[in-house]
Amino acid sequence: MSNRYLHLLLIWLDYALKNHILIVMSEKKESQHMKQFQRWQEIVNLLQEYEYLSVEALAKRLDVSIATIRRDLASLEDNQLIIRKRGGAKVRKEEVDEPPLLIRTFKRTNEKETIGKLAASLIQDHDVIWLDPGTTTLQMIPYICAKDIFVVTNSIKHISALTEKGIQTFVIGGNVKETTQALIGQTTLRMLDEFNFTKCFVGASGIDNVGGFSTPQMNEGEIKRKVIQRTITPYIVADSSKFNLRAAITFARLTDATLITDKKIKDFDYSQLKFIASENE
Repeated sequence: MSNRYLHLLLIWLDYALKNHILIVMSEKKESQHMKQFQRWQEIVNLLQEYEYLSVEALAKRLDVSIATIRRDLASLEDNQLIIRKRGGAKVRKEEVDEPPLLIRTFKRTNEKETIGKLAASLIQDHDVIWLDPGTTTLQMIPYICAKDIFVVTNSIKHISALTEKGIQTFVIGGNVKETTQALIGQTTLRMLDEFNFTKCFVGASGIDNVGGFSTPQMNEGEIKRKVIQRTITPYIVADSSKFNLRAAITFARLTDATLITDKKIKDFDYSQLKFIASENE
């Protein structure tokens, strides 16, 4: 099975499970593959929660043999989802450098869903919205209830979710960035000059008192910066793990937008930050 095929199936399975889609396989071999993919997803979720688990613990938790778990871990490591270590495995740590979309799909899913639901509740009828690429903004789409809205995005991943909801959508063109499935480049920037947004929802890799809101890539930083400049009420959507991280490119100051996050952390200076959190610490 090719890595590309595996990646597509994992992404599709994650969407299906979250949306309670009944998976019906017509052949026994395909059914076995789907059980394997479900098991892989559960392994990634467990390692997210516990950071490290032994082969024995995973086998007991999933009620399969140690040999099966070892094969699963080998496949997951080959696809850069986990790291095998000392008779078990650990989750790949979140880094300021942008990880592939597949890895981000499995990380902090509960927090992203909470943020997505909160962000979607801020959209009002007739809004003109920018939706940034990313797994957090993708989580917003199922919870959008506002009517007669117009959404502009440069995310290939978001198109089907938006159109399935019957949301009027315009996709800005550009060069495809494989890791994020985003359209970027000078064409993207030029097309943005044609739009004025009532609200935007922009992702960030870092939130820092000195560096502001930041992202690893210059070309994506330019797009985020321009979107915020062309928006009446800009929002940043990022979970609390991004606090006190600083990526290479600052695209906005903390005072330039309102942050939507899952919770407030203790070790951060909030004096310059406008934020909405689902819970406070």
